[in-house]
Amino acid sequence: MPLSLLSLYKETFIGSAGCLEEIGKKLVAYAEREERSLSLLMFDLDDLRGINRDFGYEKGNEILLVLADSIEDSLRKSDVAGKYEADSFLVILPNTDVAGALKAEERTRKTFERKINELKYNSDNIEFKQKDITFKTAIASFPEHGDTFEEVLQSASLCLKEVDKSKKVQVAICPAVKRYKFSIGITDLVKAMEDKRLFPVFQKIIDFKTNDVYGYEVLMRMRTETGEIIPAYSFIDLVYSSNMIYAFEEYVIDIAVKKLKEHNKRSKLFINMPLRVLNVFRKDKKRIERVLKDMVDSQDVIFEITERKEKQPLSHVGQLANELKSLGFSIALDDFGTEHSSFEKLNTIHPDIVKLDRFFLREGKDTLGWVAEGLKSLNYKILLEGIETKEDVDLVERIKPDFVQGFYYGGPSPEL
Repeated sequence: MPLSLLSLYKETFIGSAGCLEEIGKKLVAYAEREERSLSLLMFDLDDLRGINRDFGYEKGNEILLVLADSIEDSLRKSDVAGKYEADSFLVILPNTDVAGALKAEERTRKTFERKINELKYNSDNIEFKQKDITFKTAIASFPEHGDTFEEVLQSASLCLKEVDKSKKVQVAICPAVKRYKFSIGITDLVKAMEDKRLFPVFQKIIDFKTNDVYGYEVLMRMRTETGEIIPAYSFIDLVYSSNMIYAFEEYVIDIAVKKLKEHNKRSKLFINMPLRVLNVFRKDKKRIERVLKDMVDSQDVIFEITERKEKQPLSHVGQLANELKSLGFSIALDDFGTEHSSFEKLNTIHPDIVKLDRFFLREGKDTLGWVAEGLKSLNYKILLEGIETKEDVDLVERIKPDFVQGFYYGGPSPEL
């Protein structure tokens, strides 16, 4: 089969390198906006010129198609792949860090080895049976290896060239160009808080039935001394791993509710906070009162408990949620569908709102209706996240959640 027909043969593959790059740019922009990772895999078949010379171009194309088959068999529905340059393939892995990209590479390599051995076994050419047919891979990720798709792609290309010079290395992770666009330390964060350069942005949460604004999710941004805006993923890990976390979260609540009061808006504030911070607040009622300072009633604050990165026993999480609700706060279970979602967790925590992760709109459409109906039957209010397009809206019309959120309705803004 001619390689020019690869895009027809492989439904998953993008036929044009230019189109593949345009998709990559949009996916990196989405990853930056959603504060998520994205990785590239660049595959390069070893010694294709020698294979074409010794066994013919038809055999070379056949091997390329085996590699294409192996890649396709190893991808998720949300991944994007295509023939890129000469004997290389490019794979874009949304919402995937370096560790996840390595797993995808391992799956591809194992599948390729199996398929290429089958090809050799069925060949009558003794020399071809003995030929060592391999490929090399470079892995680059956003934001570690660049701030744009072009930069991450360049990192992967340069890394692959270095791998090609080696006869031993088969997989290479590109050396980190920069973990973040800005190098931020504790001192920088403290000074930003003192200078009021750390500020909240608000993303609308819409009441689906009335189409009115029900509330706002509070997100944080930092303005550098030169005026550039830094998203939270550039500093949030530092905050969570430091002793600053309690002061930081009090700062977040304080400035967010002040903003709400200034605009005389009676809306809910959705605030995502680590359980260990909520645990401190729960034990110190005076601290809660001091943080809120009577600017809003506690009924206007909804604490989001996330499925991600929480390792505390479920019974403890349930006790914490119940005590917070007894103080007048509401609870939302965030990122439902991404980790160990279960009805046991729902029955233990008893959240007021279940936030269905954008996973359901990207990869889990087939199960979205079933999950939504199950939650409704248990009288949970549902908030569907990640609504981006008219196609998403059409799907939401069928699901009929209580609340919706996403860039279709508006992105994070410093203004209410």
